[in-house]
Amino acid sequence: MDPSPLPSSSPPASPFRPSTAVSGLLFHKSSLLLLTGILLLSAWGGLVTLVVPLSLVLAAALLAKFWARLSLVQVSAKRTVKENRLFPGDQTEIRLEVANRKLLPLPWVEIEDAIPPQLLAENLPPSAHRPDCGSLLRSSSLLWYRRTKWKYSLRAGKRGFYSLGPLRLTSGDLFGFYRRRIDFPQPESMIVYPKIFPIPSFSPPSLFPLGDIRSQKRIFQDPVRPIGLREYQPFDSLRSIHWKASGRSQRLQVKIFEPTATLQASLFLGADSYQGNGGFQEEPFEWGISLTASLAHHFIAQGIPTGLFANGRSIDSGQPTQILPGGRPEQILMILEALAKLTSRVVEPLETFLQKERMALAQGTTLVFVLHRISEPMLWQVQELKEAGYKLAVLLSGEQETSGLDGTVIKKWAKPAETPFPFSPGGRI
Repeated sequence: MDPSPLPSSSPPASPFRPSTAVSGLLFHKSSLLLLTGILLLSAWGGLVTLVVPLSLVLAAALLAKFWARLSLVQVSAKRTVKENRLFPGDQTEIRLEVANRKLLPLPWVEIEDAIPPQLLAENLPPSAHRPDCGSLLRSSSLLWYRRTKWKYSLRAGKRGFYSLGPLRLTSGDLFGFYRRRIDFPQPESMIVYPKIFPIPSFSPPSLFPLGDIRSQKRIFQDPVRPIGLREYQPFDSLRSIHWKASGRSQRLQVKIFEPTATLQASLFLGADSYQGNGGFQEEPFEWGISLTASLAHHFIAQGIPTGLFANGRSIDSGQPTQILPGGRPEQILMILEALAKLTSRVVEPLETFLQKERMALAQGTTLVFVLHRISEPMLWQVQELKEAGYKLAVLLSGEQETSGLDGTVIKKWAKPAETPFPFSPGGRI
């Protein structure tokens, strides 16, 4: 707690309408009216022994009611989050601030913040206004034109998109007869990205043999990337002859070119493939999301424009994920944020979703599917895409047999035991 003078530049938050709670039946409106009636009758009858205590009780009640009514006037609450985008295991600092902008002091004030349990390192009692969240309580007294601050830490647990609050501020009179409560919206969201694991050597197939990415196999050569010279042979093209070098050596010399491949990768995550006879497979689904994030990070770190498509609904928009391949620095952050918001609620079957999205993909885009298991309609769709000239890779996290996918890059990818490595927007740390 850090009480300090209030700077005049601090803007108050916009609160909801306040409400009042009464402690005990004695101080309800009907009870006070009854006591007022008894007081008048006692005064009329000259019963001094009743008049004095009743007058004191009514005076204290009126003073307490008036104090409570004014307790939260010109009082503001604010939350500041140091970092609202985290990876599992990361921590961030939260600051709460309550400011009293009037002459009337607050003998006590209590602030409550509703925190999703996935962000808490300890168990907290449930919040009254958000039962699915933990209730973080802080309390203090506050003089006139003063503010007080608290700090606490959140620890990212499970991948997801989480909302904090609202902030609930409670205060009242000196005796505690009346409690005044007000909610400050303070909309604040926290995004926990999926885990990123190291990807072993995996290169998706490319449709175009000449292009931007270095290839390990010397099958095709890019004429714009010479890497050396050698003597001319009868099958060499005359265009590859280096005439200046040939003149110097008095023998025909030809250029050796670096083998390359143009590559754009579109990752397709099939949320419906994680639905089985036994219901939704949550743990494999989370691994599929981490695998997709790891592949996106792996490709973008190599300079490969990468996109993401998923037929699960986003938790905030309710729409499927559609991110076209791109090579901008913020592309990986867009993909990670979309994966953090992805839910298992399916918009439409993957084969229907794929038919719509393939029309927007550039010619030569390599399609990489991340699935738990592949359905019969999807199997036919993959074969159709292969016959249409697309280069495909299918990554399966389940134990399904892969018959019927001959000629397609297939890889069963089990969850690794290694610890995920740290991440920064520029790549691996």
